[in-house]
This record gives sequence, C-alpha cells and structure tokens, in this order.
Amino acid sequence: MRGLTLTLCATAALLAAHGPAEAAPRLADILVPAMLDVPVATLEAKAGRAREVTALPDGRQSRYYAVEGCGVTAYARGGTVEAYKLSLSPQCDMDVSPFLGARLPAAGLLTLETFADTLGPLPTPTRETFRALCISDCGNAADPVVEFLWRAPQGPRPIEIKLGFVLASGAAAEAGDEWQQVMEQAENAEYVSLGRFNCDDRHQAEGLRAFNNIQPNEVTIGRGVRDELPLYAALCR
Repeated sequence: MRGLTLTLCATAALLAAHGPAEAAPRLADILVPAMLDVPVATLEAKAGRAREVTALPDGRQSRYYAVEGCGVTAYARGGTVEAYKLSLSPQCDMDVSPFLGARLPAAGLLTLETFADTLGPLPTPTRETFRALCISDCGNAADPVVEFLWRAPQGPRPIEIKLGFVLASGAAAEAGDEWQQVMEQAENAEYVSLGRFNCDDRHQAEGLRAFNNIQPNEVTIGRGVRDELPLYAALCR
C-alpha cells in the first residue's frame, strides 16, 4: 500500500512538472478560415513544428506538417500564413464550404461540374486558371499535375482555391491523355512537350471539359495562390 502511494505521488509530481499531455493536432482545427492570416507561431501551436521548410521563388515559404497522418503544406509570407494545401485521400479530406460561403462536397469529392453547379458558371478558362507545368515527357521527378484555379469575386483580398489533378493513373491520367491528344492534333507534339500551351489561351476550354467530372488529388485554398504564375511564365520565354 505504501508503495502504491509513493507511485501515485511520483506520477502526480511528474504531471505537475510537465503539465497535461498535449492533444494531437486535428485537420478540423487547422484547415478553417480562422487559421488564415495568422502568424506561423499560431499555426505551430496547433500543428507542431514544420517537418520541412522550403523557400519559394515568389518570396513565400512552404512549410510541411503531418496532421492526423495527412500531408498539409502551409504557405507563409513574412511570417504570416496565407494558404494551405492538403494531399487528398479517403482518410485526408477537408470541408471547403466555410472558405467559399457555399455548401459544397468535401474537397476529395469536388468536381469542376459540381463546383460550377454551386457557384455559377465557370469563367472562360485561360492560361492563368487552367494549366500544367508539364503533361508529356515530364521526366521522373514527380507526377505531372493539372491545376484549376478559381478566385472568389468579392472582397479586397478574395479567397482563392486550386484543385490539383495528378496524372499518375486512373481517370485523371485518361483526362490528361485526352487533352494532350486534342492539342497535338491542333498544334504539334512539341507544343505539348515544351509546355507551350501555357503561353496562350487556345486549348484551356478543351482541358476543362476533359477534367469536368474528375475528382482532385490536391486542394490549395487561401490567398496568394496565383503567386506561382512566374513559374509558368518562364516556359514562354
């Protein structure tokens, strides 16, 4: 009995010294509008320290976190978080509705068709709103990604969302092949392999149709999402 008392006292002393165990971070606490425009320190009080920090050409930082087994990237400028990216899977998803002020499916179930049905007809796609750094002869660095960007029409600092379709396999790869074939038939193979389709607005509409009912693999939401455009401009020099 005396040993048990000593053990309990020792445990109580340890808890008093170190405080209660910290709760594990949750996606539902991080991927919400209230966590935009906050200091990186506020994010890391919830998500823990970034596992990887990368300086981007546009002056931002990408900061990678593992949250509930999911890959979350925060984009920060000047120590303030502007946007988040989530790699989507059945276990890793988020509700984009609070960001956009409309009831939408979870990001992993969102398609361009349901997006348009809820928020109204999509603007005519351009090189800035429907794009891909590469869809053919991309090498082995990473699977190519087709990106759709949309900006809310209201407010001085509107919310932007980017849906990413990874052309690794399945329906997304088939849609990528369809878009590639349309462009090669209308232009030539080099127009596609060199990414020249990012230099004009001639074939974005065909791409949008090809991906109309494809579910995304990535979602980025927040502000400053379009700051990556200089990467695409470099293809057109």
